[in-house]
Amino acid sequence: MGALETMVGEQAKAKGVCFGERPGLADICLVPQMANARRYDCDLSALPKLRAINEALRQRPEFRAAAPEAQPDYEPPAR
Repeated sequence: MGALETMVGEQAKAKGVCFGERPGLADICLVPQMANARRYDCDLSALPKLRAINEALRQRPEFRAAAPEAQPDYEPPAR
């Protein structure tokens, strides 16, 4: 994740995608990786651009529809 944080530019943070003008493969892979990092309480403080991109992506309708919790068979993890 640190390597990707270095690769994405500051403009990516403003655009809400890793590269280019619209979501691509890097974005499709980023969202679940960030979700897993949060689930395992990983420290994401060193990834401000990726955190901002992730939050922007999670607001997009297509990403909201694909989220695990939006699936009919979703069961929240036991705590």
